[in-house]
Amino acid sequence: MGEVFIRIEVLPEAPETNMEKVAEEVVKIIEKQGGKVINYKIEPFVFGLKKLIIVFMYPEQEFNEEKLIEEIQKVGGVQSAEVTEVTRNVF
Repeated sequence: MGEVFIRIEVLPEAPETNMEKVAEEVVKIIEKQGGKVINYKIEPFVFGLKKLIIVFMYPEQEFNEEKLIEEIQKVGGVQSAEVTEVTRNVF
């Protein structure tokens, strides 16, 4: 069983959403479900919004995208979350 790198983008409900706080909560959710966060960044998006991009590793056979996205969308200030990339770790 290998591991995969997963990239998720999280969008806020409003420009004033504290994305650092959102990032902390999302990292906790990922780690609670067995993932290991590699990196995250917050970058400008549109109309004054900033998006959160998180890259993490996860055991390939255990990844449940629907459950993870559902938990992330429960975080206060989050409008949406989407897996934008999944890559198998070949090392």
